Amino acid sequence: MNTFRVTQRLRLNAGHGFRIVLGLLLGVALWFGQSVTPADAAETVPSIDVTTSEPRIARDDDPRQFIEFVHEEDAGCQTRDGKKILVRSTHASRHIRVWLDRYYQNVGTGDRSRSDLAPDGEPEPLGCDTVMSGQQDWRIARALFLD
Repeated sequence: MNTFRVTQRLRLNAGHGFRIVLGLLLGVALWFGQSVTPADAAETVPSIDVTTSEPRIARDDDPRQFIEFVHEEDAGCQTRDGKKILVRSTHASRHIRVWLDRYYQNVGTGDRSRSDLAPDGEPEPLGCDTVMSGQQDWRIARALFLD
């Protein structure tokens, strides 16, 4: 009788643990991924986003493909043998809101910035690519069209 109860409890606990793990995995997948229906999947081609090294789906309505990082000379950055990094939108008619994560020596710093980019607008400055004898860069965390 005791063995039966212990076995039933283990089964119940294992079932709950499985549901918790499954729920966490689904939550993470939804947090980081995009939901794609089978019809969408047939129309799209998988690709790698060069700026974030994340696998994603290449689509015409993906705002990430219209975000460009620009490097230009700047007196403040040249003192450290670097260039200023700017971000701009290359879309002809739509505004883009972009969230960028900052990395220093290829390690995330926890800094996240948000910019609203105008269509074919002026680039917005982010900072120097070389700071305190190390390299820094920005990577796209998220982007969406505002209109």
